[in-house]
Amino acid sequence: MKPQSKVIITLALSALFASTAHAFEKRGVINEYHLNSDSVGRDACIRMTTVLPGTGWACIYNNNPLRNQLATLLREGYELKKTCTVAWSNTLPEGHANIFAASCY
Repeated sequence: MKPQSKVIITLALSALFASTAHAFEKRGVINEYHLNSDSVGRDACIRMTTVLPGTGWACIYNNNPLRNQLATLLREGYELKKTCTVAWSNTLPEGHANIFAASCY
C-alpha cells in the first residue's frame, strides 16, 4: 500500500470516529442510583465516588437506544459496589452528563 493511501485511510477513519473524539469518561464506584418518574425523558441517574461534571449527576436519557441495558448495568454495578466507567459527550441544560456508554467490573 502506498504511503498516500495510508494517510487517506487514516484521515477517513479519524473523520468517522470524530463524534466520539469529544467524549469524556470517569471511573469509580456508584454511590447513588436514582430513579424519578417525574423526570420526563430521563431514566436512571447516578453519582459516583469520583466527581462528575455539572450537577455531579450522570443520567441515561430515553432517546438512548441502550437505556434499558445501561440502567440495568449501572444498577447492578451500584448494588454490587463494582468499579464502573461511564462515558458522555455532552452535559444537558439541566446540568447532568448524558451517558451514552458504560462498563462495570
